[in-house]
Amino acid sequence: MKAKQYIRLLIGAIFITLLPMLVVSVLMYAAESEAQPEVFANALSGLRWGISFFSGYGGVYPVTVFGKVLAMIFVGLRILFLSTIIGITVTGLTLQSRKNKIGADKNAHLCPHCGKNVNE
Repeated sequence: MKAKQYIRLLIGAIFITLLPMLVVSVLMYAAESEAQPEVFANALSGLRWGISFFSGYGGVYPVTVFGKVLAMIFVGLRILFLSTIIGITVTGLTLQSRKNKIGADKNAHLCPHCGKNVNE
């Protein structure tokens, strides 16, 4: 695969990660807004929870049963999505490194100035 294909895959994986995060954030707002109105004042508060919870920094915790179940599902999704993004990135970097090494081996006997074979 070419680098552009990996960039497309990575962008797609990030988009696929953000979409469920937005959905879960809105659902969390719906689940927790009555129980914690000072924390979940609007839908953007749910998005703030989703971003902070996704990054592992979250200081706001759900108190309702539905909110706790939703948070557990979100943890599983977070692990799945992060491993996918890391896997795509590592695969792309590994293939690029191999490509660079093969190119370096082919040019090992060439003069860096004129490009002629030095063994001739």
